[in-house]
Amino acid sequence: MDKVKNEKTDGIITVFQGVPVGSGEDETDWDRLHAMPEEEIERNAREDPNTLCLEDCDLTQLRVVPPTKKKQISLRMDDDVVDWFQSLGKGYQTQMNAVLRAYMEARKREGAMQK
Repeated sequence: MDKVKNEKTDGIITVFQGVPVGSGEDETDWDRLHAMPEEEIERNAREDPNTLCLEDCDLTQLRVVPPTKKKQISLRMDDDVVDWFQSLGKGYQTQMNAVLRAYMEARKREGAMQK
């Protein structure tokens, strides 16, 4: 999750996929969540098919990737590709970048990078 400074309180606001957590812009029922016992939260998270638990990850493959400066470009892409990524919601450009980065890194590993 990204953390950004709140200019009004000098506190920290947690932002998930571009939406400030607890801002009312997401669909989370925060009162219900805060009232839940920790065990129920854990159980609900494990039952959610979109949850990725660290226990299920191969941490030997973990990489820390610091944020990098982005270069703004103009790029022509097929309509259906752009539409599909946009259907993923906020952060779709970041996901497109991640796909391109994975492709680039795979090609580099294969030694197929041409200059």
